[in-house]
Amino acid sequence: MEGNHVAVCYGYPPAAVYRQSVYTNIGKAGIGTKVDVPEEKLHTLRESALATGLFVPANTELKCLVDREFMDGEVEELIGWIREVVEVVRQTT
Repeated sequence: MEGNHVAVCYGYPPAAVYRQSVYTNIGKAGIGTKVDVPEEKLHTLRESALATGLFVPANTELKCLVDREFMDGEVEELIGWIREVVEVVRQTT
């Protein structure tokens, strides 16, 4: 966005120390350092990620372990949440 690389999420392979997972950093220390997303929107995004049941807190970040077969609809829910974050980022620029 405007010359800045804004990572919405990033993943680790099965052999990584963090295990096979998708991480995201929703907050002023993460996405908030790249774009000026209002604090209340960051909080809402974090809460909606947790509400999916796919993410759990991991220090200041959230992680979604992908070391299992996903149930029907979980992949779509994960992608839908990522799209929600992308849309919020786009709206702030």
